[in-house]
Amino acid sequence: MSKDFIGYYQPSKDDFADLWKNGTIIIDANVLLNLYRYPASARDDMLRVFEKFKGKLWLPHQAMLEYQENRLGVIADQRVKFRGVKKLIYDTQDNFRNKLEELQLRKRSNIDPDKYLKSLNDIYKQFEVELDNLFNGQMDVSDEDEIRIQIMELLGENIGECPFDQKWLDDICKEGEQRYLQRIPPGYKDNEKSQGGEPCHHCGGLSFERKYGDLIMWFEIIEYAKQNSLDKIIFLTDDNKGDWFWNVDSDGKKTIGPKPFLVNEIHRKSNVKLFYMYTTEQFIKYAKEKLQFQVKPESIKQIKEATDKKIPFVIEPSGIPSTLKIGVPTIRDILSEDVENSLKRNVFDWLVSTFPCDNITDNTSHFDIVRISSDDHIFGYDFKGIGYLAQRSLDSLLIDYYYIAARYKLHGWNIIIPVSSSHFYMDTLIRRLKKDNIPDNVVISIVRPSSGSEYKTVYMLGSSSNCDWVYKP
Repeated sequence: MSKDFIGYYQPSKDDFADLWKNGTIIIDANVLLNLYRYPASARDDMLRVFEKFKGKLWLPHQAMLEYQENRLGVIADQRVKFRGVKKLIYDTQDNFRNKLEELQLRKRSNIDPDKYLKSLNDIYKQFEVELDNLFNGQMDVSDEDEIRIQIMELLGENIGECPFDQKWLDDICKEGEQRYLQRIPPGYKDNEKSQGGEPCHHCGGLSFERKYGDLIMWFEIIEYAKQNSLDKIIFLTDDNKGDWFWNVDSDGKKTIGPKPFLVNEIHRKSNVKLFYMYTTEQFIKYAKEKLQFQVKPESIKQIKEATDKKIPFVIEPSGIPSTLKIGVPTIRDILSEDVENSLKRNVFDWLVSTFPCDNITDNTSHFDIVRISSDDHIFGYDFKGIGYLAQRSLDSLLIDYYYIAARYKLHGWNIIIPVSSSHFYMDTLIRRLKKDNIPDNVVISIVRPSSGSEYKTVYMLGSSSNCDWVYKP
């Protein structure tokens, strides 16, 4: 087999066994940051798995820099979400009570709602007490960080050194400009990192341009492999965008492995013969299988729930009434890549032509597209499969909106759902959503293909549907 096509082939069973036994495990920053988002039991299981590989772990300097820069923000976010859940409790109680009052049951029926309200209030109070206990135990930004202490103990000295000069970084950024234009991995989906925040990290007297962070880390991995004559590498990352992983749409998104280009490049530029990538969820599942390691099934489930989300948050369920166990759901679901890209191009082009003076960015961290108007109002646009709202309640949507509206000072959120011309669920979905009170400044747009790759809005729900910021070609 030509080495030019090595990336298109999966390692053999023997190769995988050799990789797990003798490979170096390189960790991305997002894997460490997600440890703060897991429930304590899942985090402990993950750290115990890492302990099995102590001495074989390595963290690139770029990953350490991004971890240190983002650590406090992740800790703060977890506390914000507790307040969002608490607000949901109050709002749900008030809404339910008001709806009952509107029915005037005491006057017009023999139903006495008071005893049911009391039972419901008791459950809510129990949940609120448990939530307060969890919140009080949640780490704050000024607390001693036990998670970081454990991470540093696991890594020891196995952390990449700061690049030796600015020229090395500048050359990577210059090359990155051309690679991103040609959509050469990794990192070309991170162009927005220069928007809405500081464009650079600064460390050791050097400047690290944020949007080239993945590429800097990738070149650092290749350089580390060359200098240390590594021939087997597992790269662990929770960045499951299409510029790292080879994803194929086959009855839903299937991850085949690393992008073939990445495998070919590290083979070509170093002595690495075996290179493979896992998300944390995949890694802990295979660790359980290959190491006969005791990992609780609930931990794997919680890790998947957290790492699948762009703004993940999981409440430890211990002690919470089973009727009220909550994990705040995902902010964005992934459609098939072809549909998402086609629809995204339509919406992006429509926004550019409709708002030529605004700053419009796609592939952002928390929204598919963000528009910042000339008066600094922020609008988010997300694309969902029709199953997104089929599987969710309005309360779940409210949790998302309360959090992101406060966190990002959002003025509007447009959820865009593509359907085929004869989708059997669309009418049912519309009827159900009509009964719900869509939050102010949230609009759900249902769109259909019209001609070629064009889409046409066929239905909108939400009190702000007539506003100019809503996608309606």
